[in-house]
Amino acid sequence: MAGMWYVHADDDSVGLVGTVAQVLGAGSRVVREATALGLRRRLLACAPGSACAAVGPATGDVDPVNLAAALVRDGHAREVVLVVDAASGSLRSRAARAGVTRVLDRVEVRRLAPARGDGAGAAGQPACPTPAQAPATPAFDDDAGPLDMPDLDGVSSPPQACAIPRHLHGDRVPKAVTRRADAAPAIVVASGRGGVGKSAIVAAMACAAASWGLRVAVVDLDLCAGNLYGYFGLGEAPTLDALEQGGDVDEARLLSLGAAACEGVTLWGPCRRPEMAEAVAPYASDLLACAANASDVVLVDTPTTWTDAVAEAVQGCDRLLLVGDERAGSVSSMTRVAALAVRLGVARTRIARATNRQDPRQREEPFLFRADVGLETARAFPVLEGTDEVAECLSAGQVAQLAAGGGDFASSVETMLAKLLEELGRLPDTGPARAARDREVMRRPRGLFSRMREAG
Repeated sequence: MAGMWYVHADDDSVGLVGTVAQVLGAGSRVVREATALGLRRRLLACAPGSACAAVGPATGDVDPVNLAAALVRDGHAREVVLVVDAASGSLRSRAARAGVTRVLDRVEVRRLAPARGDGAGAAGQPACPTPAQAPATPAFDDDAGPLDMPDLDGVSSPPQACAIPRHLHGDRVPKAVTRRADAAPAIVVASGRGGVGKSAIVAAMACAAASWGLRVAVVDLDLCAGNLYGYFGLGEAPTLDALEQGGDVDEARLLSLGAAACEGVTLWGPCRRPEMAEAVAPYASDLLACAANASDVVLVDTPTTWTDAVAEAVQGCDRLLLVGDERAGSVSSMTRVAALAVRLGVARTRIARATNRQDPRQREEPFLFRADVGLETARAFPVLEGTDEVAECLSAGQVAQLAAGGGDFASSVETMLAKLLEELGRLPDTGPARAARDREVMRRPRGLFSRMREAG
């Protein structure tokens, strides 16, 4: 649509953003504004709906997403288009709710305008041959006339004029909570497939650590579909949804969102409304730092699919515990996840692995030996199968009773946790903790009538 388009971006991106304005507003005048405040004033000087704006990556301390939201709130721009280097799903959905007309990343811009006539592609990419129908390099009209406007009610920059939630800003926003040097160690439990018992192991480890007198923080990073709270008998998930509303994020606010799962254990997550998962995910690193500052050990449960929040937790953890079982395909899924962790920068010495539902009657460990491929330095732990009562206790929300009752499952999980904490120098100096560390996970033969119901 012909008219006036105002463009604001840095020198490296302004040609690309100007091309977007030229394509979307065929025949329009395209004017570059050097400052975010100048762009906002230009639009306020126009009649409402008579001009459009395209905002791209810019230098300075004004985030382009924040600027776009401020322009929308002013209400004078007919369209506000945001051009970013990479657009996550969270950024797109939240920008849409803020009223931004369209979000385009560099790949989408190249599809929109397949080639440019200046001989240079976007972000250093080689230019494509210019077809006849492709737009030429935008010729910015710098003769936009004088601008005589008062200050915007004393507001000097768009971020103060229209503060929007942090999760619109992406990775460039500084984290609100800093993890202290003496913070608790974090053990992240992950897998490459579902149904291997990650959540059951996390819940049992939490109860074991609490029984040794530790303050335990449990974070369920399966923000959409996590069910860890059910194992503790909580009727509903501790809500993290309030973070979606934005506002100041500090340790006091994050601590208030945790729920007492059982004595000594505080649980955060998942979202009570699954649709809020993407909006809450950018706060995960703040949440983990807060949990580490306020506890003696942090246990993190993760979804099968690794989101950005999971990847960040894995990168910052003290131990990554990869869980598998003896089903077909478990070895390959575990090695794939281990390879991903290594590519994310996790040292192999920080990786441990557990094989869940080990048959107590089995004398050898062929599964663990086969899993050595790519995981030669990873310490291996067997987690014994237990009996049918394990599943019954977990389903009934009685993991604390399950952990206290002993049995194959609970005892092997307790021993695994004690050995991990000893490696980290955080094993408490208590009799039960030392006994768990020194215990051997025994496999014993069972007779035909020996599968007795036990809490473990």
